[in-house]
Amino acid sequence: MVRNANSSSSLESSPPSAGNPVQTQHSKSTGKLLKSIDLDHNAIEN
Repeated sequence: MVRNANSSSSLESSPPSAGNPVQTQHSKSTGKLLKSIDLDHNAIEN
């Protein structure tokens, strides 16, 4: 699903409901998860 770091960055910078503290916190943890997935995916590709 996630193909590169840019897609996860765009998800982090524009969460669905930026005004919701819970959603923002969730986006931060999800962003970390996406970054580790990106690292694994890049390692597989390269």
